[in-house]
Amino acid sequence: MIDKKSKPLPHIISDDPESTAPQFRFAEYAQSIADVIGNPENQTPLVLGLYGAWGSGKTTLMKRVEHYLQPAQKKPEYRTCKTVWFQAWKYADEDAILAALIEEIFKAIHRDTFEDSVKASIEAVIGKFQLTGALGDVVKGLTGGVIDPGKWFASLPYKDKLGFYDVFQECFDRLVWAYVTPTGLKVDEAFNDREGALVIFIDDLDRCPHPRVVKVLETIKLFMDKSGCVFVIGADREVIETAIKETYPDGAQQFMDKIVQVTFALPPVPTPDIQKFLIKHAPEQQAMMEKFAPLIARVLGHNIRAVKRFLNNMRLAESLVASVGGDLSRNPHALMRWSIVEYVYPDLAKVIRAMCKLFP
Repeated sequence: MIDKKSKPLPHIISDDPESTAPQFRFAEYAQSIADVIGNPENQTPLVLGLYGAWGSGKTTLMKRVEHYLQPAQKKPEYRTCKTVWFQAWKYADEDAILAALIEEIFKAIHRDTFEDSVKASIEAVIGKFQLTGALGDVVKGLTGGVIDPGKWFASLPYKDKLGFYDVFQECFDRLVWAYVTPTGLKVDEAFNDREGALVIFIDDLDRCPHPRVVKVLETIKLFMDKSGCVFVIGADREVIETAIKETYPDGAQQFMDKIVQVTFALPPVPTPDIQKFLIKHAPEQQAMMEKFAPLIARVLGHNIRAVKRFLNNMRLAESLVASVGGDLSRNPHALMRWSIVEYVYPDLAKVIRAMCKLFP
């Protein structure tokens, strides 16, 4: 009988974005992108496209950019940047997308702790527009108390044609500007985007059904004349352009070029960086990981998520072998080679399994 206590538990690598990811050089990429956003000389509105295939690390990079814009991390020369994270793939149509985006901005204002001068500025906006009823309750919630913008958005009779945005637009603009201005903004004072910007991260746009991609981008265009707004879009560009072609067959690239001013395509993760990642997560197998890293990087397309999944599959396989009393010590590279065959030649792996059943 196998001693269950002696069998190590398999460690599975989370698919969550890497918190720092130094081995993938994202810190350098993110710092440069944050420099573009934080530079007060760069006029807004501004849209940046961070492009990469599935599993290439877009979310990790965006999280790192957001990190560098936080007050404790940002460079002294940066303008104040308030950040909002928006997952557009969760919402079905233009009305829901726009309502949800404004709701996320409200929630960010409510969650944030800001100076008394900024709070006073927001309260002055509320007073100027004489907000009453449900809308007044929602906006007053920004300065304290419970806020539930969803209830208000859901009850708007003119929501179908996005009319609520036109009605609320001036007030909304003043609220955002008051929020991102470090010392608050007087009711009739002109906004200067050198002082602050609202940075909205839109992640996983390529997860949306194709018709919804265009709706999200059309919604973003409503903000394109708004000083102080910066959008950072993470997506697979080929997927996005394919989706746009269904609506604009002859103008997908032109459509994107009109919206996005700055683009960054994530380069493939270099083999040495993948090797460092493999060794970090399997230090007890360092020699083997060093030996196979170039091959693993090549067959997995230098893709971070694919590398994680490959390691997780190996960990599970190792545990299964140990559970049936197998011994990998006599041929420590066998499982690695088999895992690579399974990934690259899945049909061949099926044939080999079938043959093993015929000739046990």
